[in-house]
Amino acid sequence: MMLRPFFPYYGSKWRIARRYPAPVHQKIIEPFAGSACYSLAHHQKQVVLMDAYEVVAGLWEYLIRVKPGEIMGIPMVRNLSEIASSPQEVRWLVGFWLNPGSAAPASKASTWMQNVHGCGWRPSVRERIAKQVDLIRHWKSVHGSYDEADNERATWFVDPPYECKGRFYKHSTVDYRHLGEWAMQRDGQVIVCENDGASWLPFANLCEARSSPGKHRPVKKATEVMWTNIR
Repeated sequence: MMLRPFFPYYGSKWRIARRYPAPVHQKIIEPFAGSACYSLAHHQKQVVLMDAYEVVAGLWEYLIRVKPGEIMGIPMVRNLSEIASSPQEVRWLVGFWLNPGSAAPASKASTWMQNVHGCGWRPSVRERIAKQVDLIRHWKSVHGSYDEADNERATWFVDPPYECKGRFYKHSTVDYRHLGEWAMQRDGQVIVCENDGASWLPFANLCEARSSPGKHRPVKKATEVMWTNIR
């Protein structure tokens, strides 16, 4: 069973997570965690999520430890000012749902979002998250850069900010030559994601993916490419 996203995030692999090779090791390490959709597809594995963005790392740490009842106690709001006294992690969680597909939590739901899709933070989302948190107790979240990870034998799912489209992330500056060399040196199975046109590894086409719509962001199709050391 594949878990549903705990929070929406820019560059999410939710629609195509199962297109990637299945993990061959008991441990999965995602050094650019984001919303961790690859791990959601294989959540029974031992999962280690890393992210240089303290919001993402902190939110995962919260989700791993939070009780279902606490999630169900988060009120339905359209503006974070309504829950200003709530823990920071709660505001991060709701903020991502107020503007789905963004690279940072929003402070309120936009008029466009409310008119077109309704508020992203809604009872069905809250209930789904509450039902899923017990299934990721064995996961681990680490705040840090990819190159701080120990070189363990594992399935490494490397989904960095894309060379051409990664500018929206908080930590968008990547030395791709270094990252490519680092990826090839990992112990175990390595899967690296990118967009068509990237050349810092010998990527091969994976599939065509559709982007999420936005007020100034129409749905687009793009070719996802992949490099792996296991054929």
